[in-house]
Amino acid sequence: ITEQLPAQSLTEISSQRPDWKQLMPLLEKAGSLLCDMHLHKISHGAFYPNHLYLNPTSGQVFLIDFERSRRCLTAASAVRRDLYQFLKRASVMPVSALEQLLASHRRQFPKLTEQLVNHYHANRTV
Repeated sequence: ITEQLPAQSLTEISSQRPDWKQLMPLLEKAGSLLCDMHLHKISHGAFYPNHLYLNPTSGQVFLIDFERSRRCLTAASAVRRDLYQFLKRASVMPVSALEQLLASHRRQFPKLTEQLVNHYHANRTV
């Protein structure tokens, strides 16, 4: 199915040394979509850079591979589950791009997002 998507994964895009400033609106859009899911207590379950597809030309954003998605008891548990997974693999993007992706979460879940990001930075290997 990914062969038919008119987009590339964030993993693929990052390997091409993109102009991250150009991708910022798409990252914010993707983060907003994910945050909306979390507000409805839905966890993607496998939110990784290679499951986020972007098309800079059309402005389209796709989240794929929902087979592990599930309803959570709380929105916070959905956030924790997905962002923890993503942050473990976030080295594919600069911090400024990561912050753009997390903008909606910082507004809706400020303390939790800050805790997860601090954990990411404390455990990040360069």
